[in-house]
Amino acid sequence: MNETFRLRSAVKYQGMALSALFLAVLVGYWSMLLIDDPAKLGFKGNFSVLRVAWFGSLVFGTMLLLSLYIWIAYYVERFSINGTTISIRSMLQKRQFDVCEITCLHWRPYPAGGSIRFVGSGLKARLDLYGYR
Repeated sequence: MNETFRLRSAVKYQGMALSALFLAVLVGYWSMLLIDDPAKLGFKGNFSVLRVAWFGSLVFGTMLLLSLYIWIAYYVERFSINGTTISIRSMLQKRQFDVCEITCLHWRPYPAGGSIRFVGSGLKARLDLYGYR
């Protein structure tokens, strides 16, 4: 059996939509720095505008990076079975092993989608099932 499983295209579109949303919010926070008279909008001065823009950029910049991670994961992550060889490629690991090397298989129903952990002598690999069909 030769089969390769990839993430659903919905994962890619989710990453794209969230990236666009968080980028737009970041632009909104950065545009606050262009306000001429912050007191008219309820700020106590330029420093308070700077603090709000910095904090918003920190929060939504992190969210933007995470959404870019999701988007890139669509192109990188895959699970392949070629005969008796299993290959798991994710953003943080690339494992390839033979089925006879597996001594224990753990399935967890949580987090969302569940996960399978392959354990063997000198072998530890995890496959997160969220995003696969």
